[in-house]
Amino acid sequence: MKIGVIGAGNIGTSVAKNLIAAGHEVLVADAQGVDAIRDKVAQAGATAVASMG
Repeated sequence: MKIGVIGAGNIGTSVAKNLIAAGHEVLVADAQGVDAIRDKVAQAGATAVASMG
């Protein structure tokens, strides 16, 4: 299942890691923008996106 997470802080990345471990594809958006969060969410195994739309 493809899941979107809004927020790349401690909670958002923890949620993303757990969802990825459960076998889901995770996309993360944050107000800071894609470039600011790309490395952080990639470490969690997720993909940074500009919007969920």
